[in-house]
Amino acid sequence: MSTTTRKFKTVITDTGAKKLAQAAAPDGKPVRLTHMAVGDGGGTLPTPDSKQIRLVHEVWRHTVNRVILDATHQNRIIAELVIPPETGGFWIREIGVFDEHGDLIAVGNTAESYKPTVAEGSGRAQTFRTILTVSSTATVALTVDNTMVMATVDYVDDKLKEHEQSRRHPDASLTTKGFTQLSSDTTSTSETRAATPKAIKIAMDNADGRLAKNRNGEDIPNKELFLINVGTPRVYAKNGYIGKAGQRWTTEQFVEWLNERGAFRTGSWIFRANISLSQHCVLTDTGYGDIGLGGCLIEVFGEIIGGIVRITTGLEDSDPTTKEHRAQFTGVILDKGKKTIWYRTYTDKNKPTVQDIGALSATGNAVSASKLETAHPISGVAFDGTKGIEALPPGIPLPWPSDTPPDGYAIMVGQAFDKSAYPKLAVAYPSGVLPDMRGWTIKGKPATGRAVLSQEQDGIKSHTHSASASSTDLGTKTTSSFDYGTKSTNNTGAHTHNFAYNNTSAYAETPGTGGGMHATNTSKTASNRVLSAGAHTHTVAIGAHTHTLAIGSHTHTITIAAYGNAENTVKNIAFNYIVRLA
Repeated sequence: MSTTTRKFKTVITDTGAKKLAQAAAPDGKPVRLTHMAVGDGGGTLPTPDSKQIRLVHEVWRHTVNRVILDATHQNRIIAELVIPPETGGFWIREIGVFDEHGDLIAVGNTAESYKPTVAEGSGRAQTFRTILTVSSTATVALTVDNTMVMATVDYVDDKLKEHEQSRRHPDASLTTKGFTQLSSDTTSTSETRAATPKAIKIAMDNADGRLAKNRNGEDIPNKELFLINVGTPRVYAKNGYIGKAGQRWTTEQFVEWLNERGAFRTGSWIFRANISLSQHCVLTDTGYGDIGLGGCLIEVFGEIIGGIVRITTGLEDSDPTTKEHRAQFTGVILDKGKKTIWYRTYTDKNKPTVQDIGALSATGNAVSASKLETAHPISGVAFDGTKGIEALPPGIPLPWPSDTPPDGYAIMVGQAFDKSAYPKLAVAYPSGVLPDMRGWTIKGKPATGRAVLSQEQDGIKSHTHSASASSTDLGTKTTSSFDYGTKSTNNTGAHTHNFAYNNTSAYAETPGTGGGMHATNTSKTASNRVLSAGAHTHTVAIGAHTHTLAIGSHTHTITIAAYGNAENTVKNIAFNYIVRLA
């Protein structure tokens, strides 16, 4: 085995390997090799790298000359690049093959060579071929043959020899080259035979006295009539003037100017105005405003009655990039310009406005309308465009969470307003004064007793209260225990006691003085008494004791204290009331 290291080689790139693998898959699409490029390697011979996505230094690129199958190796594909003689002035040390997406599929180096140009004194066409050998394995591995060859004429000679031995000679036609039969017939209408010199001589003899083609029409006797007959456009001027500065022409004057210059006597007539806008007249009655004719292109087709005039407006200067577009107007000439119907041509560079065509703008807003064809309900009310839309009529108080009203609204603080400036608001408030809604709420007008916009102070609905205390019969209660001690009576208790008795026993006649006893049963009264004890006092022992107190059933008076705010309120959040001014 040779140990010589190959200096020149071609490798498939990682991108190329991936794409060729995808192409080999059942549902893959063939990789189309469309371009090849050569480079100088930056001054040195490069080593091809599969990770490359471009040449080291590309100097020339062109579409491939052809991509063919190798006749001797059915699994080889040949991509061929031809550098023509007039191209050159660079060194070639590397070559790349690209697909239709511009991706580098294969890259190789080659023995350096200089590609001269014809101007350098050496002109030659140089051909490169890259041979890709495809092998299909279980992993669909694809490789590129490490051979890069210079093309020779052998391939062409072989093909010519092969063709010469065949009968594959196509017949000539009007669209393709090929073999044809000669004919000397000068009156034939055949389009498959070729004229012989004899036939050509006869034709040339018949051409004596006819126009010479090298005179370019100078020998035409009546050039204008000739142009009319052949229907060739006539260019009248390329830098002419239309009228004078400051002139304002009608269409009739414009048509007359065209007619004086023969615009309606040929198949078509062209006039290119001088670019100086200020040196030309202005066309005023087309219905599209003033049309300046400076720098315009005028084209006329047909006759002065029923013909067409097309005006393409000019630019401010000779550079067509200084203005986005031109405007174009087409006029149908009737009655020699006394009547003309003008149209404006619209393009994607010159779109009509919504006013021009009465359509809706891109945002959906109607430019103008008197009535909608189909009325649409808005909040349950049919709207056809004949009347304005008011979701809320002026005069309705609206809660607003700010001390600054929105545009077109006012905070209702009892102020006067201009009824002439806001007539709709005046309908709601004829007095011209807005209610002061600060601290007030809105109440539906009662059926009777109240007028619209009348005020009602705060108050409580008339009502009664019932009150009762729990049972107050406390029953019999006992006081606390207390002791008064021993008390003395006064000394005014002197007294005597009389008593009666029967004399049934012994007794003394005079009690207390005798002692004699009587034994008789004699009744005694009157003065019979106990002896007086005299004035004296007694002591009484009261002792510890209690008293009971009967309270009995009774009533009490109840006093309820005042409670609450200064006025009747409910839970609330403060808003300003605003009203629309209209």
